[in-house]
Order: sequence, then C-alpha cells, then structure tokens
Amino acid sequence: MGSEQLTHREALARDLTSRHIKPMKAKKSRHIGRWIAIGIVVVVIGVAGFFGYKAYGISKRIFAKSDDKPSVFDQIKLLTNADSARIKGEDEDRINILLIGAAASGFSGAGLSDTNIIMSVKPSTQQVSMISIPRDLWVKIPGYGYNKLNAAHAFGERDNGLDGGPALEKQVIKNVTGLDIHYWARIDFNGFENVIDAVGGIDVPIEKGFYDFLHKQRFDAGVEHMNGKRALAYVRARYVVGPEGTDFARARRQQQVIKLVRDKVISSGRPTDAVAIASALNQFSAFIRTDMTPAELKHLFDLVKDVPDDKIINKVVDYQSGLVKGGQEQVGSVLASVVLPIDPSFKKIHDFAANIFNTPTETTTGSNTGTLESEAATIEVQNGSGIAQAAAKTANKLPFKAAKVTTAARSDFATTVIYDYTEGKKPTSLAKLQELLGVTVTPLPDDLESQKKIRLSGTADFVIIVGRDYASKL
Repeated sequence: MGSEQLTHREALARDLTSRHIKPMKAKKSRHIGRWIAIGIVVVVIGVAGFFGYKAYGISKRIFAKSDDKPSVFDQIKLLTNADSARIKGEDEDRINILLIGAAASGFSGAGLSDTNIIMSVKPSTQQVSMISIPRDLWVKIPGYGYNKLNAAHAFGERDNGLDGGPALEKQVIKNVTGLDIHYWARIDFNGFENVIDAVGGIDVPIEKGFYDFLHKQRFDAGVEHMNGKRALAYVRARYVVGPEGTDFARARRQQQVIKLVRDKVISSGRPTDAVAIASALNQFSAFIRTDMTPAELKHLFDLVKDVPDDKIINKVVDYQSGLVKGGQEQVGSVLASVVLPIDPSFKKIHDFAANIFNTPTETTTGSNTGTLESEAATIEVQNGSGIAQAAAKTANKLPFKAAKVTTAARSDFATTVIYDYTEGKKPTSLAKLQELLGVTVTPLPDDLESQKKIRLSGTADFVIIVGRDYASKL
C-alpha cells in the first residue's frame, strides 16, 4: 500500500498523465450535483414531442448515432406515429435507463461520471424508480481492471470517443445491478442551472434546515422558491455539520430536485412554457446526449408523464442500505477512499435492484437516517501522527463525545484511519466522521483479539487514529 492518500480525481489525473493524455485544467468545482434523471428526459422529450419537426439541428447534437437507427430526420418524422411505438424493455414490463452526469472538458477530471442513476419504468403499474449508485463504488471495469465506478465513463470516452463512456459504463452497471440497461442519457454541468430558470424556478420543501459554512448559505426548514443558482447551491451543499452534509444526503436532495423539475415541466402545459423550454434546449444541446431516438423519448414521456407521486420510488445505495461499506483500495500507485460492496459478488445489490418495485415507496423530501443527536455516537481518538496534541485537538474539533483520547501504538501513520465498531448501526455519525476527516472507514481485522487491541477504551463506537495527513492541518 502506498504511503500517501489522494482523491480519486487526483489518482486518475496521474494515471492519464502516465498514459501521455493531458488532463484538463480545473476551472471551478465539479461538485455540481447529480440531478439529471427525469429533468433531462422531460426537457429533451418535451421538445421532441411538441416541437420535433423544428428540432432537427438540435437533435443531431443530442441523439447518438447508431448503424441500426434511421437518420435523425427520419426519427423526428416518426414522432407523428410515436404513440404506437414500443421501446426496449416494454415487453418485459421494465425499462431501465442509465442517467449520467459528467464533467465537461475544461473541468478537473473531465469525463468522470459524478452522477449514476438508474431510472426504471414499470408501465403496467405506472411506477418509476430511481436508484443512485455511488460514484466511488469499487468495480471491475472490462479491459481496465478494478477502479471506481466513475472512471468507467472517463476511460470509455477517452479511448472510444464521445459515446464510448456511456457504453462502457452500461456494461459495468449491468454487472453491479444485474439489470439490462436499455438506454442511457448524459448531461454535463455547463449551464444546467438554466433548466430550472427555464421553467420559472421550483418550490422546494426543505424538511431539515442546514448551513453550508464554506459558501455561507443557509437553507431554513420550510418551502422555498428557488431559481437555478439557488437550487444548484442546495443540491451541491456538502460543507454542512450534521447528516445533511453526507454524500448520500446530497443524493436524496438531488432526487428531490429531479422530481420537482419533472412536476413543473409536466404541469406547465402552456404554449409559452413549452416555447421557453424549446429555447432553453437549444442552449443545452451541447450538454445533453442520449442513445434513444426522438420517437422512443416521446413514447417514454407518454409512459411517465402521469405517474403519481406515490408511485415514484427513490433509493440510494448507501451505508444504511446494508449493501455497501467504506474502505480503501490502490488506484495505480496511490491509496484511494472507495465504497465497497458488502457482498463482493454484488448479489445483494442484484436482489435489491430486481425487487425495487416491491419495496415501500420512499419520499424524496426526507431521509431514513438518524440524526447525530439520536445516534449519540462516542469516539476514541488516538494520536498516530507523532505530532504533539493531535489527538486532543482532533477530539475537540469533532461533534462527538470522546470516550478516550490517547496515543496510538505507532506514531508513523501517514493517513488517518477510522474503525467502526457499531457494525454499520450509526451511519449518520460514520458519514460525518468520513466527511470531516477526509477518509473512509477501514475494515476491522477478522479476529476479535486484534479488534480488542485497537479499541483501548473497550466501549467507543468509533476509533480514530490520527495520521499526519490530518494532524498537519490542525
């Protein structure tokens, strides 16, 4: 194992450099959200359905070419008969669409997929599900070995062109979920906030207020009307104390915004609104791409436009789901924080995805996770950095009760380590520790004796061994 720990984006950039492919220079933060799903489909389909014959020039940029498809012009002409068309998966009563959000060229880590959502439609029951798959999930990428899920899109696009990224990611997602992925839709994040502005903003119910201390923005509980910029900040917020600061909480907010965009577009029905969306799509055509035809999109729109709220299922593959856990793996020559499947064969995720329509509906405005207060986690902080007072200073900075503050058996830890002794029963607290310390949980040793030796207090929920990476910042 390497002695340094870098982010996956840095690791991939190093890998690209080693292959003589120059990574793009960063211009601004890439954490712009993962809320493309129904928003993309509704905007694209809305224009294709209502203004298909006017959208020819735009469509050439949006719809991926394929040898077995008619020309884009012929596809748009087929819109007049779209109601009678059937799409892949419809005969099996489940249509699966991979929705990808990726950074544009000019952004750090261009090509990495920040959003990976499987949207499934069950026509017979008028149900729609969205499953968010962690971008840091450790997977086997055909032809490239093991890496994080978000690298699949980058590798495919780099080596096989514009549509190579989604094509490769489809293979990986099928292996992870066991689902046949019938279509994909991708958006990059340039100007995406204009989608919200194009529909006149959205009214967002905020169940739990929070404060983004880095960007100095407060979101109070209640209903707030948001324009695109404000909604983007709401979805992106990550520098938050408490459960709303976790990556999984952001995934739930993103699904919430997706649904609100879908509702606003479908309910607006006025010609002026449709014209506004058509005008916006002309801007967005450089940022949106799909392998569906206009006729297929129109038919999909007809299938989902009247789905009631209580038949939309939103799920996130997170620590609380019991499907994944935190860990670390080598990416090239560096150590990266990753999300690992509890079951290395992915069978548990297969079963979860296959039975998504048999699970209780989860609203997008709330969360099933507990609060830091209700979990009342305790920590043991050990100084493994060799830097004086590192354990005490760390304990004082963390919002948890310290059961013990002491010196570790070794003082040469380059990287901070978190051990979870709760067996995943306090996911909000674990997620906050990982967020604040910048590392993911390390699996405990298999034998109980070794586990006992690590936890000197004998009672703490989490043991933190402070390494030089964190101690040097105190």
